[in-house]
Amino acid sequence: MRIVLNGLEKSFLDPSGNRRRVISAISADIAPGALVAVTGPSGAGKTTFFNLVSGLFLPDSGTITADKTELTALSERERDRWRAKEVGYIFQTFNLLSDLSIIDNVVLPHILIGNGAKGDLEKRAEESLTALGIGDHLRKYPHQLSVGQRQRVAVARALLVSPRIIIADEPTANLDDASARIVADAILTLRGRSTVFLASHDGRFNAVKPDHTIALGGEVSPCVR
Repeated sequence: MRIVLNGLEKSFLDPSGNRRRVISAISADIAPGALVAVTGPSGAGKTTFFNLVSGLFLPDSGTITADKTELTALSERERDRWRAKEVGYIFQTFNLLSDLSIIDNVVLPHILIGNGAKGDLEKRAEESLTALGIGDHLRKYPHQLSVGQRQRVAVARALLVSPRIIIADEPTANLDDASARIVADAILTLRGRSTVFLASHDGRFNAVKPDHTIALGGEVSPCVR
């Protein structure tokens, strides 16, 4: 999916009541299937930027266009429907429901938003979880899995319906080496099929040259695809 960002600005009120600009004059023309590295120190606004790109909230000024859909012109409900169909979000925290089994954590959000029939989604979830090395844990619950295994469940949930945009916000932070490698490989294999926005300090990602680098507080590099 081609993403065009034009002059994005976003600010928030800090605890003292002063307005703090977090995103300033971000513009980019991102080709379909590109790998986009989002960089900046802690507090630079990476999560805010991801929330803008995914349509979770709107910029103060500027536009975001995904193919022919201008997100900044949609209502909140329309943006929610668009995000449910088009965006897979991999959080640093897993956001799994403790009272649901692993496979139900993967498929239930997609059933609720109409992303497919239950049987088909469960089959795809089993295949995905198996590919991620946890196919023998389908009926377990999150507390029965390691931190790395829970993150793999979150990856399977985000990628289940092949979204055209992937947002990965420090997806391997605090993972053991084996789990980090599996998660990183799963995300990098999406390059060329999905447009991937990635923020990570993991050397596995840093060793791969991105198509764009968006440095918050700095410049946006041109597309090299």
